[in-house]
Amino acid sequence: MAASSADPVLVLRDCFRDRKINQVKEEDGSIIFPSGARFPVDTATAFSVGKKQNTSLLLLFYTAKFFQKRLAYIKKCKEAKIVFLPQTEVDQVMGFLQGLSDAYVGTGGTASTVAAGGSSAAQHETGAADGRRGEARASESKTSQGAPADAKKDAKRQFREIAMHDRNSLLSIPGNDFSFALKYYKDARAKVSAASRRGSRDAPTPATMAKVLGDAATPVRDDRTPIIVVPNTGSAVITLFNAKEFLQDGVFQNSQAKRQSGAAKPQNLSVKRKQPNAEYMVIDNPTKLNPKDWQRVVAVFALGKDWQFKNWKWSTPVELFAHVLGIFVKWEDEAAPTTVTKWNVKILSLSRNRAHMNHTASMHFWQLLDEFVKVSRPEFTRD
Repeated sequence: MAASSADPVLVLRDCFRDRKINQVKEEDGSIIFPSGARFPVDTATAFSVGKKQNTSLLLLFYTAKFFQKRLAYIKKCKEAKIVFLPQTEVDQVMGFLQGLSDAYVGTGGTASTVAAGGSSAAQHETGAADGRRGEARASESKTSQGAPADAKKDAKRQFREIAMHDRNSLLSIPGNDFSFALKYYKDARAKVSAASRRGSRDAPTPATMAKVLGDAATPVRDDRTPIIVVPNTGSAVITLFNAKEFLQDGVFQNSQAKRQSGAAKPQNLSVKRKQPNAEYMVIDNPTKLNPKDWQRVVAVFALGKDWQFKNWKWSTPVELFAHVLGIFVKWEDEAAPTTVTKWNVKILSLSRNRAHMNHTASMHFWQLLDEFVKVSRPEFTRD
């Protein structure tokens, strides 16, 4: 069958939006779409991402199909001997496929704009028309004496633009002065001290002081610290003995080996993240939690046995993993238990010999947790 003449990027986008990406077939050196469109796997598209020009259709297809399975995506790309995209560029591709971004360089080098609806053919035709109008405007601008001035204005504007990411980058903008906040803080402290010395009836209570001073009166580790639960058994892959190294540093250490070496079991384990700046409590005995503490549990590492959840607030896998992110960790050369595959949990695979794969698994956990918190537990979202 001859290759289709349609724009492969638009065909891929239509297929993804129609939730038919798993129906796409890769066989006989071609990528075959449910619509019947067929393209060679080495088709160079006009899609650009990062520093990559003319991104291959096969890479875009793997990105769309495995964007939620980072390890499977990397493995598939390596098998095909193509370079996989870093996560930031995967996000750019998915933004286009999901309709968050709708412009790219289309077939033939003309600027194509893909509307939120409509067929690929209509979109492609609209893009071509836009491209012809763009070329006409470009031709007119060459004869205009004001073009150089406009270009200088654009360059100057772009030079002044600053990308905002978080509160720290906001504070670092040249010219911003937040000294007034320090003045307010000092004034408030002075009022509190003066009232205390006078013994006035109006002296603020600790609660009032906390409202006046804000975070200055709030303990570093308060009742909003999210909780991660790990199994309380030596047979688990992740326990309190190695949770901090794995979650905080991305390094896996054998839990049983640490136990046998005489290492003491950690108490009040705390895991810190730099980006975003956040702290998490890690425990292995949630039966001691009160109802308010249970509202702070955001993730549970499952052992694969129902008895792990005995006497918990949510004592069945169905109920538990409807409220928290479920994680099951296994070795890459072992299959997940049948019971686990029926639970609403995400599976992380560790390698016995390839340390970099374990670091990737740690990063994948945080990515899954961030996505879960953003949707289901926004009160724990960090900057």
